[in-house]
Amino acid sequence: MLSKWATTGEDNLPPNQLEEQARREDSERAHSFIVKVWLEEVANRGEKTRWRGRITHVPGGERRYLQNLNEVTRFIDSYLRAMGVRPGIRERIKRW
Repeated sequence: MLSKWATTGEDNLPPNQLEEQARREDSERAHSFIVKVWLEEVANRGEKTRWRGRITHVPGGERRYLQNLNEVTRFIDSYLRAMGVRPGIRERIKRW
């Protein structure tokens, strides 16, 4: 007799387990980040205003404080590389 769930492969999981599996697979293929940036006050009017910030990788909770906005790209890049994404020639030249 067949169960109330499909009979082959992952399809034989109940809906709640299918949702959990989909979330796990999503976390391997997609990442979420929270980025907060602000202007740092400067002591002297002649000084340049500096951007500061914080970026958090939502699934893993890793957090990094930023001294400049370019660090956002470097932080996210490490996750993209772990997923097998390689930058194109244009991005490599920009970093050089």
